[in-house]
Amino acid sequence: MNAHLVQQTDLQASRRIIEKLQEELKATTAEMTALANLNNELSARLEACGIPSELSEGTYNLIVGALLEVTLGKSKSGKRQSIYSSQAALVEAITLRFPKMGGLSKHTIDRRFADARRHLAQALRG
Repeated sequence: MNAHLVQQTDLQASRRIIEKLQEELKATTAEMTALANLNNELSARLEACGIPSELSEGTYNLIVGALLEVTLGKSKSGKRQSIYSSQAALVEAITLRFPKMGGLSKHTIDRRFADARRHLAQALRG
């Protein structure tokens, strides 16, 4: 009889644990659904704001890289095509002309120019 009571107690404890886990599962599922809905909403907002896609970001990088190449490069005859002697001089001119403008800090421009040059080099390699 004692063994039966012990088993019955264990069974009841197990049932309580299962019920508790089922409640936690329901709560977690509801939370995940809410987060998925929020993610969808935020994605729609970003798209509506015109945040560039990966493809358009690549296109922008190609354009900037090509502009850098044309601006800072040399013509086929070897003549320098720019009044700027280097990328650093171009970056300095930009930061001086547009001081304290968001997105045009030296660090940001250097990083973006490096990305653009890398992207252009990859595109040229095929």
